Amino acid sequence: RASVSGPARREYEITPAGSMSLSLWFVRLGELHSTLHLFLERYVQLSGPGSGPVGGEARPTAGHPLSGHPPTTGRTGSV
Repeated sequence: RASVSGPARREYEITPAGSMSLSLWFVRLGELHSTLHLFLERYVQLSGPGSGPVGGEARPTAGHPLSGHPPTTGRTGSV
């Protein structure tokens, strides 16, 4: 593609195989996220108050990985 300044820009496009690979990674990482979330929730529940890594930590707030509410990413739609 032509550029106003400098050399022409290259344009890249994902292949069908690349798209499939990304979709598989998306699913796998979602599974890993769920597993880690469950582990961390159980750890917090079993550890009791004040036994966090720093001691006396407050419960997670919205957007924190342990809050149960994902942070806003600005992404919409699906892969």
